[in-house]
Parts: sequence; structure tokens; C-alpha cells
Amino acid sequence: MTRLRILWLCHFVPFPPKGGNRQRTYNLIAQVGRRHDIDLILLRPKPATEHDADDVVREAFLRHCRSVTLVDLSAATRPGALAWLALRSTLTAQSVTVTLFRSAEARRLVRAALPEADVVHLDSISLADYIDDTASKPTLMTHHGAESFMIRRRIPREPSLLRKAFFAIEWLTLRRAERRALPRVALNIACSELDCQLMGAETPARYAVVDNGVDTGYFRPLPVLGGRSLLFAGRLDQYSNRDAILHFVEATWPLVTARYPDARLTIATNRVSLANTAVGDSICVQGVCLTATSVSGNTFTADVSHETLSLTTLGELRADSAVNLEPSLRAGDPLGGHLVSGHVDGVASVAALARDGDSLRLTFKVPDALARYIARKGSVCIDGVSLTVNEVTGSTFGVNLIPHTQTVTTLGRLTAGARVNLEIDQVARYVERLIAARD
Repeated sequence: MTRLRILWLCHFVPFPPKGGNRQRTYNLIAQVGRRHDIDLILLRPKPATEHDADDVVREAFLRHCRSVTLVDLSAATRPGALAWLALRSTLTAQSVTVTLFRSAEARRLVRAALPEADVVHLDSISLADYIDDTASKPTLMTHHGAESFMIRRRIPREPSLLRKAFFAIEWLTLRRAERRALPRVALNIACSELDCQLMGAETPARYAVVDNGVDTGYFRPLPVLGGRSLLFAGRLDQYSNRDAILHFVEATWPLVTARYPDARLTIATNRVSLANTAVGDSICVQGVCLTATSVSGNTFTADVSHETLSLTTLGELRADSAVNLEPSLRAGDPLGGHLVSGHVDGVASVAALARDGDSLRLTFKVPDALARYIARKGSVCIDGVSLTVNEVTGSTFGVNLIPHTQTVTTLGRLTAGARVNLEIDQVARYVERLIAARD
């Protein structure tokens, strides 16, 4: 691949890269900067803050660009100046969107950098006036949306006749600017096919789609009671980009959820040796088979998905909660109970407790769909502990805990109503399957 020198003119400062086109633009610059040399000119239409001061912005973008220059346009956006600009643009039938970004300083910088450039990138229709200066070089223009179309949709929703009139004029003048500018650039880059269709219906030109560039590292899901949900917090007073939302839900959100599990357990143990446990090994925690993602001394971590949290009791754990642990059975190890996979079948609850000498009798209520797999004198796994079933009545069954089991597991701490992870005997599953196949 040929490494190009790109002159990149941006109509705003995309930093910090939080949300919307700021994040898209920052991420796009970072990605392109890996393969090409970028001379970046940033126009600043708003006063700088401590978060986007010139030195902070330069330091951030010099990681990805060959050079970074900022041009201050904030004087033009002060209330009085902006009102005068709007009035002047209306009287001269020129788009405020385009007029706002006219700058003699920016034009001088563009002309000075142009001889060294292989390609010019204008990041918005707002920079249409600079096409005359870049005509000698292949020029690309990015569109963050079908701008004039969005303004047209906004007109009926404006509360006053004056604002309706202003946006009606802005729609007409911006549409005229688009019709002049879009055919003159080598390629118009849109966020979605929908934007291409909307702009192409008004202005025949060359279009291409670059999917919304999203840095998944920026997103981090927050735990929500009852599970995790996705909230759309976009502005509803403007035309929402349907394809962009669908792209995020279908392509980006799965990457985010894979990067950040719904829960991460850090477990310390003094009774179970982790000397032979490596990253990637399976460990049974409260009857749930988990994968160790890190191991250090007597501590390991494991990630837990939303599905596992919803189907087991692991979501009820708190800091300092005691859990039952068992490493994977290795070939040649003695089998002290029955075979347990760590694939929990459901959640049962403690229906009753009773002391019987030093032993503790527990009665569990199980989901009706699992009751048929539990048989007297058969085996069952409760919170990772292999137990023998003493009696079965409908959807309840009883077990007996000897003093040792009460001491070395968490079962001796159970109370009435407590929820436990239940795994039925695998043999019962196979028998059911064989009988069904015979029938």
C-alpha cells in the first residue's frame, strides 16, 4: 500500500472523543494515521476549555498525525456576531453552515500545505468554500449526515415563525451549496447507504459508504438492576440516522459486550491449591463451570456473562461471599462423588431445614421441568456439592448433610428460601434421550 500525504481539514475539534461525530472523526483520524501521513488543520468554532485546550489537542492528535494546526473561529460564534452572520447570510442568500467556516487564516494554511499533499480531505459540507483552493488535488468530502435533508425535516418542528423562516432559507441555501460542491469532489463519503440515497436523490455525484467508525474502547457497559440494557440517547429533534443505529446495535454492541463481561469475579482461596491451575483452565464455582482469566498465587479471576448470571445464583454474590470451589477432574484422579459438568440446569430453593443429631436435613423445591430427573438414592449437585437424594415428593426432594459437608462447604449456612444452583445427574439425561429414541 502506498503511503499518502493527506491534508485533512476539520470543521471542529473532535476532542475529547465523546459521542457522535467527535468520536467518529477522532477514531477515523487515528485509523487513517496508522497507514498514511496526515497534516491536520482543526477549525475551532467554540472557545477552548480545559478539556480541549490547544496543547491538549495537539498532544492527542500528534500520536496519529504528522502535524496539527488549530485555527480559532470562536469570535464568529459569539451571540452578537452569530446573529449578524445569520442576518447577513440570509440577506445574501448564502448558507450560514458554510459562511461560518470561512477563514482567511485557514485558507492560507491550506494553500501552504497543498503542494506537499497527495489527497485532501474535507470533513463536512461546511467546508465547501475550500474546494476552490484544493481543486488541483484529489479531494474527498465526508458527510456526517444528509445535512440539508435534516434541516428540512426540522422546519415544521420549530416553535416560531421567525425560526421556521430562518431554517427554510438555510435549507434552500445549503441545498444549493451541496448541489455545487458535491459533484466537484472526487468522492463523497457517507456514514450509511441511507445518507447516500438521500443526497444522491438531490445531487448526482460519486458516493461511498464508510461504516460508522466506533472505538469500542470508549464504551463500557454499566450494570443495571435486572440485567444490561442499551439506551439510545440521541437528539430526537433532528433526523435520526436509522442505518447508524442499526449498525451500532448489530455490529458494535456485540463487540462491546464481548470486551466487557457483565461481571468479573476475583476469588481467593486457601483450601484449594491453584499451583496446577493456568489461565484458560476450568474451575467450578458454586456449581458453575468458569474459565480462569488470570491466576496469581492463591487468587484467580473469572468473567461471567449475563446469561450465566440470569440462570444461576452467581449474580447474588457480594464481596467476601463464601463459595464452593473445585478444580477440573484430571485423568487418574479419584472420583469421590458423581460426574458433574458445571453446566447448571436451574435454580432450586430451600423449602425446609431440620436438625437430625449432628446432621442437617435439607428439603429443596425444584422447577417442575427438572423434577422428573431426580430419583431417590440418585445423585444431584447443589452449589457444586455432590449429594445423594434421600426422598422425593413431587417437585421437592431431601438430602442429608453430614458434619464434614456442613463444615467444608457453604451448604451448612443455608437458610429457608435460599436459592441454590442445581445440576441433575447426567445419567438421567442420557436415559431420557435413549427412551425417547426407542419410542
